[in-house]
Amino acid sequence: MYEDKLILVFVTISILCLSIPLPVTLKGDLASPSWWDPDGVSNGHDWHYRVPVQISAGSPGDSVKIAADFGSLLSERGVSGTFAANSVRVVSSTGNLVASQKFDDEHYMGSDDDSGNARGDVSFVLEDAAPVTYYIYFDIEENGVKPQPNFPDPAPVNLVGDGDFEGSPPGTEDPAPWVGGGVDHPLAAHYVVSGSDPHLGGSVAHSGAQSYKIGWDYAGFGPSAASNKMGGYVYQEIAIPPGGAILSFCRRMVSYDYANYDRFRAQISSTSNAVLQTLVEETAPPGGTGWKERPWKYFTFDLSAYAG
Repeated sequence: MYEDKLILVFVTISILCLSIPLPVTLKGDLASPSWWDPDGVSNGHDWHYRVPVQISAGSPGDSVKIAADFGSLLSERGVSGTFAANSVRVVSSTGNLVASQKFDDEHYMGSDDDSGNARGDVSFVLEDAAPVTYYIYFDIEENGVKPQPNFPDPAPVNLVGDGDFEGSPPGTEDPAPWVGGGVDHPLAAHYVVSGSDPHLGGSVAHSGAQSYKIGWDYAGFGPSAASNKMGGYVYQEIAIPPGGAILSFCRRMVSYDYANYDRFRAQISSTSNAVLQTLVEETAPPGGTGWKERPWKYFTFDLSAYAG
């Protein structure tokens, strides 16, 4: 006989576009056009350095994210001093501040990064049709404290449809644009759920009200050897733009007992179903019989290798 038990309850899923189809070049330049200065040279606050961002493709409203190493840029110019993180400003081709922009001092190239190391991700919303050149202005603390920037954060472009599974009622196996599936059995779960977990309590949703449930919802002996293969899946086809993207999702695992064949797996596959990369593979929580869990966990992965 076969003892089977695994429930996988998850997720919110998103794939955020890192940048519009570029390429982007980031390099020092002190030539034309005229220098941006909101209150005139030598009056008020002055910015002493800038780099051009050359955008080869894109439309107004597209999100752009640039990994900028300001420490290296200053070093290349022979400038000594402390980079001022609050000095970063993005200026459009018309010479005006971009309305929606942000300098993220805690992320670099889309990954966690130490703050205060003179590098980070600069993001903004494109206001002109490409090809176009924008400028990132910055400075050092020795040139005077700059006002704290106060811009609306650029909204990232989420490539995933219905990533929180809130768009379809509970019980939906194929919550468009997702495709769900698995073994057809009354105890095999692969559908949208809401409410509380019947075994351990707590919401089945990480945020919002719903998630997608996958697994074999039964504590006890399965009816046949096939019960060891009970489960399900859900997937969505996504085109990763040339600029790359970041995948993020959350999962919760609930299990009645432990077996190394009870597991959660997240993979990147081609449209021909070839597995390109296994991102996560976890077994059920260890221990004896009785309901237990691996609590909600957040994962993030850079999908730039699959761009284009």
